[in-house]
Amino acid sequence: PTVDDGPGDDGAARGASLGGRLSSCSLPFAPFSTPPLPVSRLAQLEEAVEWLATECRELWLPRRVLRLDGPPSPLPFLREHVHLSLPCVIASAMDGGEWARARRWSLDVMAAAMGAQLITVNVTPDGRGDAVVCGRFVKPEERRMTFAQFAAALREREGGLQGSRGTLKELLLKKGVHYLSLQDDNLRTEHPQLASDVPSSVTWFEEALGCAPDAVNLWVGDERAMSAVHADHYENLYCVISGEKVFTLLPPADAISRDLAPRPVGRFAQRTDGAWEVCDEEAPSGGVVGADGDTAGLGGGLGGGLGGGLGGGGLGGG
Repeated sequence: PTVDDGPGDDGAARGASLGGRLSSCSLPFAPFSTPPLPVSRLAQLEEAVEWLATECRELWLPRRVLRLDGPPSPLPFLREHVHLSLPCVIASAMDGGEWARARRWSLDVMAAAMGAQLITVNVTPDGRGDAVVCGRFVKPEERRMTFAQFAAALREREGGLQGSRGTLKELLLKKGVHYLSLQDDNLRTEHPQLASDVPSSVTWFEEALGCAPDAVNLWVGDERAMSAVHADHYENLYCVISGEKVFTLLPPADAISRDLAPRPVGRFAQRTDGAWEVCDEEAPSGGVVGADGDTAGLGGGLGGGLGGGLGGGGLGGG
């Protein structure tokens, strides 16, 4: 589903065909380690998967993502969204006084608060990190820098590169796309000076799930930063503080059509001459499962929205 305030024609999205996208080597599992299925059996499987996706869209998925006018009560939220795995957009969710200091965040304000403390920034040639590139699951290059240096890199676009030698595309490629997107509770572990500006938990969300968040993450980037198709194993609450964030959500029945498969792991690295390469990296036994396909979402402004995630079920990107 996608966010849509108007009646709109969503027939194309609801009736999207999954046929013709499966092969004997693209299944996300190998049941009973059987030999590849005959073509006739694969055709039957394709039909069954397409039927399942169609049934999900017609009997379960809403026509559009529900918009709520304010924070919901815990029990209805649990019953109508969490248990049914249905997303929603909540307006005016951060109007309270506990978000007042975070609403004043800007690159300059955050840089001043962070001072000389080093942070981890993910850098890629084109904004795609943790994505399948040439058959490998490629991670971003991780660099240590101050928040002020990170902010300067975000601002160094067309205006900041004037007078340099080479085309704008070549120069931007050499600069790379900087995205503050480290996981694993990065707001509290790497940005303690900013953590006090946001509530440690969202009351109604915590009451609905019956637990405090395992992680509170901060993402800051521009419209070039994208996340590849992936599945989260947490219930996520994404709070957009500035800018906007676009999510593309796919129902679980579509997962089998995304060519999910274990893949060797690599990591982007930039050479001293500015060129990018992918270096091999040790992977868990069997590789890392990744989806080979177009990146599913993007964000802009002060964050792929400047936002925090309180960690869900589902497959998507953003």
